[in-house]
Amino acid sequence: MIQRSLALGKVSATQASSRVRVFHDERIVQKRWLYHGYLIVPVGLVHQILASLQECRQTASCHGKRIHFAHLTAHSSTSTRTATAVGWTRYYGDELYRFGLFSILGIDLANVDWSRFGSSGDPRSEKEHRVYNRFFEMGLYGALRFFYPAEHLVIVEEIFSERRDLQDSDPFLHYAPYRIALRDTNIIITAPQVKLIAGDVARETTFPELVDCIQFVDIIIGSHSHNLDATAHSKTGCDEAADIVRPLTRRLTESPFNTNSRYWKRYSLSFFPAERVDASDFEMWPWRSLFYHDRPVRRQPRAQMPLF
Repeated sequence: MIQRSLALGKVSATQASSRVRVFHDERIVQKRWLYHGYLIVPVGLVHQILASLQECRQTASCHGKRIHFAHLTAHSSTSTRTATAVGWTRYYGDELYRFGLFSILGIDLANVDWSRFGSSGDPRSEKEHRVYNRFFEMGLYGALRFFYPAEHLVIVEEIFSERRDLQDSDPFLHYAPYRIALRDTNIIITAPQVKLIAGDVARETTFPELVDCIQFVDIIIGSHSHNLDATAHSKTGCDEAADIVRPLTRRLTESPFNTNSRYWKRYSLSFFPAERVDASDFEMWPWRSLFYHDRPVRRQPRAQMPLF
C-alpha cells in the first residue's frame, strides 16, 4: 500500500506516478438526473488540449463567446457557438483520448433516499448540496480509481469547477479533497480546495486561459445527456453536437468494457444507483454492485452518423 507520506513529495524514483489537473461541471435534467463530468489531464498536457479547443474556436470565428450546451441555438451551424461546440465534440471523439481522460457519472435522483441526507427539519436546499457534494466526491474518486491502476500514484494538483453561488453552510470547496484524503489509496489530493472558475471568460480574472476546459466539459455532458434523456427539444444546435457524440454514447453504454476500444480506460459513462438505496454511507455495504452502464439512447439522430 502506498504510504500517505508521498503526499509530502516523498515519491520513490521508481514509483510510476502522474500529476493531473481536474476540470468539472455538472448538468441536472428534469430534476431526475444529476450528471457530474470530469476532464482529467496530465499537468504537462493541459496546454495542448487548450490549444486544440482554441483552434476549434478560431475555425468557427467564435472569439471570447461563452459556449454552453443549453444555450446552443436553433440556427444550426450558422451560429459560431454551435460550430465551436460541434468542433469540440469532434475533437472529443477523434483526439482527446490521446491526451486526457473523461468520465461522467449520472445519478438517478429518484433512487436516492433523500431522508438519509439530513433530518426531516432540514431545508431542501441543505439536502441538495449534501447530495451534490457526496456524488461529486464519489464520481471523482471512482474515475481516478478506474483510469489508473492501484500501483500507480495519482497526484491531483488542482481541481477546477464552474463558479456558482454557494451557501455558507455548503462545504463543496473542501468536501471532496478532504474525503479522498482520508482514503488510504494511490490517490493524493494536494489541492486543499476546489477552485471556482467563471463560465464566461469575460468574468474570469484569475484563470481566464482555463475557461474553455470548463465549457468543454459542459458541452460533452450536455451532448451525452441529450442523447440519453432526449432533452432540449427544437434546439438544432444541441442536436448537432449530440449527433457527433451519439456513437460514443452508444459505445460507452452498450460495450463499456471493450478492451480493444481506443476509449478503454480513457472515457467512462456510468450511472448510479440501479435501485432505490440508502445512499448516506456507501462504505458500509457493497454499493459497487449498483453502478451500471446500460441505458437506452432515447434520442434518434437527425441522420445516420458513422461510428468513431
